[in-house]
Amino acid sequence: MAITPACAPSSTARPAQAEPADPAVVERPSAERWIVRPSSEPQTHRLRIEGTLVSRVDTLERTDTLQAELRTHWTFAAPPMAADIPARIAGTISEYRVSFGAGDSLRQPPDLTLPVTYAAERVARGDQPQLTLPRAGECGPNAPALAALRELWGSPPDTLFTGREWADSANYATCRDSILIAVTSVRSYRVLGAEEREGEVLVRISRRSVTRMTGSGTQFGEPLEIEAEGAGEVLLDLAVDGGAIRSGAGESELRMEMRGRRRAQQLVQRTRLTITAP
Repeated sequence: MAITPACAPSSTARPAQAEPADPAVVERPSAERWIVRPSSEPQTHRLRIEGTLVSRVDTLERTDTLQAELRTHWTFAAPPMAADIPARIAGTISEYRVSFGAGDSLRQPPDLTLPVTYAAERVARGDQPQLTLPRAGECGPNAPALAALRELWGSPPDTLFTGREWADSANYATCRDSILIAVTSVRSYRVLGAEEREGEVLVRISRRSVTRMTGSGTQFGEPLEIEAEGAGEVLLDLAVDGGAIRSGAGESELRMEMRGRRRAQQLVQRTRLTITAP
């Protein structure tokens, strides 16, 4: 999970010391296996992203901070596929605010019109859901907000137990500063346990991600090539009833190089993600 002003590969890097709690203290209910029952009931999630971006050109180095907050309402819009998570998702983004720099306040980007309507589809098991509306790779003002939605989507097996592992992957397009970027994302999952919270069974899952990005284009009339790699981990609490994330927290790191005709720029972005379901 790495969020930039123009792109957001999905991953996170070290477990955060915040809610959800440390996996060492997870308490399991009496059942040793938990059956995930996806629901078509509407879901609401809020994402908060906080990060630092260190850029270096020649001997000059600069550090910037960024924040983003997003609120989305969505549903599983199709019946389960082979007892797995439903294949289609439909929703809207009702809030998206960003800030750049320590003294800046969160505000909606002036060129973004809300709400943003979206749809996504997962074709087969082992695939990450992919945007179908608007299509991935469209470099509009809503691209950063849409990219962040990938943090909410996965494809868990229908039966979970402590120690169970699985993975999903995706190849998709996004954009940075109007340059089209090809992204490869591989995410691995492991069940850590479960707990009951307010009468609801939540399964604790560790999700580790590796992301690679490549792209080329023109910026300010100059040819530009981009390469990046990111990695991270997030701890997620998945509701057995409904099959959706209730909370999550984690961190990521993205290392990027942008090469122009006359010079290269290196960027390191460290990002913290918090997911809540108010």
